[in-house]
This record gives sequence, C-alpha cells and structure tokens, in this order.
Amino acid sequence: MNKYKKKLKFGSNNEEYIIKIKKPCKLCLLLLLVPLLLLIRFNNKIDYVLINSCDNSKIADTEIAINYKDNNIELHNIKKKTDLNGVVSFKIKGRRLYEIIFGLNKITSYEVTANANSFGKTLASHKELLVNLIEKTTNLIVSIKKEFVVNVISKKNENLNIPETNIKLKYYINDKETILTCISDKKGVCRFDIPVCAEGIKLFGEKNGYSSDSISTNLVSAKANPDNRKLKLEVLGPEPPRENCRAYFTGRLVGEKVRNTKGIVIPYIVDKWSEYVGSGEYPDNSVAFPKAVGSSFDGIAIDSGTRVIIYKNKNFTGEILFDKTGPAIVNNKDYKNSYAYCDTIVFPIPEIQASFPSSVREWSKTSMHNWSNGSVKIICQ
Repeated sequence: MNKYKKKLKFGSNNEEYIIKIKKPCKLCLLLLLVPLLLLIRFNNKIDYVLINSCDNSKIADTEIAINYKDNNIELHNIKKKTDLNGVVSFKIKGRRLYEIIFGLNKITSYEVTANANSFGKTLASHKELLVNLIEKTTNLIVSIKKEFVVNVISKKNENLNIPETNIKLKYYINDKETILTCISDKKGVCRFDIPVCAEGIKLFGEKNGYSSDSISTNLVSAKANPDNRKLKLEVLGPEPPRENCRAYFTGRLVGEKVRNTKGIVIPYIVDKWSEYVGSGEYPDNSVAFPKAVGSSFDGIAIDSGTRVIIYKNKNFTGEILFDKTGPAIVNNKDYKNSYAYCDTIVFPIPEIQASFPSSVREWSKTSMHNWSNGSVKIICQ
C-alpha cells in the first residue's frame, strides 16, 4: 500500500476504511520558516583587555566606553568596567539576516575609549571600521602618566626665573628612548606628562645668551627633592649691539641741534656722553652705560623690537622705573619746557628719521637722573 494511504477498521461491524494522508507541502514549510530566519539577529562580540604599557600588567576596575553608529544615523553608547583580569566584553547590536542580504543598516564604524577616575584622563582610544561580522579580542595599551614640572632659574640668583628657555626631557622605557620638548613660560616653568615607569630621566635647558644646564633624575628623587627639577642657567654676557637689537644711552637729550643748541645728540652717534648697549642683563647701570651715567643720564633711543627694563636698584631689584619696547626715544622730563622741539624736529639723516618719527618720541614720567644707580635688562625679540 502507498505510504500515504492506511487501512483502519472500526465501527460495530468492524468495517474497513482506507485513510489517505496528503504529502507535506515543502513550499509551505519554507514560506513559514523564511520570515523567522530573516529576523534572526547576529550580534558582534568584542573583548578588550586593558594593559599597562609600563609592565604589561592588566588594569582592573577601569571604565571602557564604546560608541558606534548604525548606518551613520543611530548612535549607541555602552559603558562597562574591566574585570579583575582587565577584560571587558561588549556585544554590539548586529544586523538581522535580511539586513545583511540586502546590505541594510550597516554598522559603519565604532570608537572605544578607556577612562579611569584614578588617572583623571583618557588613557587610550581605538577606532576601527566595522564592516563584517567580527568576534575578536583587542588589547588597549595605555600609558599611566604623571605631571613632571621643570623650573628654569638663574644660577646666580635662584629667585630669578628665566622665561622662554628651550627645555628637552629625555626618558627611557624598556631601553626605548623618548624625547619631549617645551619652552618655559613667563615664570620659567615647563610641564610634561611622562609615564610613571619612565627611567633615566634627563633634562636639558638652553637659551641664547645663557650657559646651558642638564640634570639626570627620576620620578622618585624629583618628588623628594625639588632641586632635581631645576635647571640653572647663567648669563654669558651681553651681546654686541646690532640693528633691531640695541639701545642708545646718553648723558644728553636725543634730538637735533637748533642754532647750535648745546646738550643735544643725534641717535647712535657715539661720543664722550653716549654709547650703544646690546642685548643682555646688566646688574649695574654704571657698568652697562658708564658714559651716560657719568654725565647725568638724560636720553634713550631704543631700536624696533628691543625692550629696555630699568630697575631702581642694582641686581634687578626694587621698583621698575622704566619698561619700553622700541622704536622709541625717551628724554628726561626735567628739560621738557626748554627743549620741547625735540618731539617734532626732523632728523637730517633719513634712516634715523624713518626709525624715530615724532609719534615714537616722548618724555620720561620721572627724572632720569634717578635712574643711574639701578640695573637694566635689554631683551630682543
């Protein structure tokens, strides 16, 4: 008998019946299963291991965040902490089968960041284009860092900070050399972030017009002894005067003679009352410009880009009496009434007139006779 027909006997007379069983409809089954299969979602599992770059140890209890977008539209954000083995597992919302078949709702990219409250900063980040289904483990190598502060001071006067010094910091991790650079700020300070496992730290400081200095230290000794973070530079001596880096000091007023007027000199004419001074730090004005000091000190001409700072006392102490960046001509206010024309007169030398027009000429706020006993810094840009 056909396997789809079966004889059965039942009833009071035990009649025999033949039951026909229809063939299963494969197409119907397929039509029922396909929608279910199409709705199956394939999630992407990713494991991250947070590793300390110093000793390759695993970092536990540290938050890792993962951000990703579906088709550059829907943003997802998941945060988890690493376990005792420094591992954290993420399941990224994957695509359903029909989305994969038709190329819909792609996860285009994702980004991972690792943060730890104890470190206070983002430790590492990982970006990757996520196109296919993936299941893998990725190491996040992080560098735990500490702030390392370097001070640049004068070798002769440790209370004097030296700004704009080129600082180089060198350190080693597993014999690999790293070099960082910095320019000290107005307070002579440079700040570096270096790994806590850095070894063989060396500091170098250089600045034009100063001796260089270097220090070998490490994080422990530098923390215990602040002197292990101080670079001490010494002034080598003044630079010779040069264009756009010089100041002219005189015991006369700076201007142009009118009808054989006495007590007037033209800028940059060297005579028995006047001299040039180049860039440098001069702790004693009588040494820096002895001719002007010896004949009462009444005028200054400052080149463009040159800054002159005059202190009331020697060794750069006391009140700052004068601070000016050129181009400028400054004459002693004690003679303003008698020589007011110095503000407007035209110099016979065109180059000097172009450098010092009337707009950059002025009179001192206080008597320049009182400036002779102090000190001066001349700084060039």
